[in-house]
Amino acid sequence: MHGTAWAVRECNTKRGMGTFKGKGLTVKKAMSVMFVSVLALGLLSGCATSGPSDEELVGDVVKGWTAAALAQDVDAMLKFYSDDFQNYEFGGKDGLGEFLTDAKDMGYLEDCEIDTEGAKIEIDGDTAEVYPVEMTAAFGSATLEFALKKEASGWMITAMDVEQY
Repeated sequence: MHGTAWAVRECNTKRGMGTFKGKGLTVKKAMSVMFVSVLALGLLSGCATSGPSDEELVGDVVKGWTAAALAQDVDAMLKFYSDDFQNYEFGGKDGLGEFLTDAKDMGYLEDCEIDTEGAKIEIDGDTAEVYPVEMTAAFGSATLEFALKKEASGWMITAMDVEQY
């Protein structure tokens, strides 16, 4: 008898688990099947809950928008805005794009710094708010508040309030 089978059989016999005649590896096989089953169940349940949370996804939008703003990349910034974006000052997404392009061309976005450390993310179903996002650049300083909505393509900015000071 090989060492492993003997050890299992010997261990099973001493503990009172017993072995079946001629089937010394039966307990080992049963233990292996149970282990593999528990492992598979764990992996399957882990897959069902994997993926970033809404808060992480909204945070990713803010990080992406911040990187685009710091790079003064207007097209990249606009990718984070919904086609349904509306603002009392800029109008829709196209109006915001024109405003940002003009601001960039006039140098107002030079020396841009954005602070999101104090920003809080509040999620209510398929909507979210992020506030305050502090921005300073050649234009001066402003506090931004973003409203986002979960759309088919992901979380998108649907409104933005800018309080310049």
